[in-house]
Amino acid sequence: RPHEADIVARLHAHMTQQHQQQQQQQQTASTSGSSSDSKACNSSSTAASAALLELVQGNAWLQLPEAQQQALQPVLVRLTAQYLLRERRRGWALDPVEHFHLKNGAWLWRINARADLSAAGLERSCGLMVNYSYVLADVSANNRAYLVDRKVAAAEELQQLLLA
Repeated sequence: RPHEADIVARLHAHMTQQHQQQQQQQQTASTSGSSSDSKACNSSSTAASAALLELVQGNAWLQLPEAQQQALQPVLVRLTAQYLLRERRRGWALDPVEHFHLKNGAWLWRINARADLSAAGLERSCGLMVNYSYVLADVSANNRAYLVDRKVAAAEELQQLLLA
């Protein structure tokens, strides 16, 4: 599970950085503001990330009541989208399966929560699975976009998850 912990930790760091940038922009736009509000927000963000990490490690989230599992699924899907669409090493996808499909011209189509609840599926990806789509007319352009421009072709729905 170190892989999962690493993913969540990187995503937490990225989200914290984005939050800090937003706060700086707000402080620039407004001269009134309290630094205690910023500290409280960072503290609650860190606590929430730690709680999420604890739930993800060991798949404790599957022991939650059904309603809480349902509420957590969009968070896991959004974090997965963040990982697949933004996290990179030297410009390439961190996930080897994603890298394989993208370099072959696929586009990221859908992320499914609770799709593989086998022991292996939970170990690899907290039970989430990703669908890639190969549209023959787009394969060459998607291949070039990834290999040359390092851009990921993805469904609009997944791209919107990063804006929400």
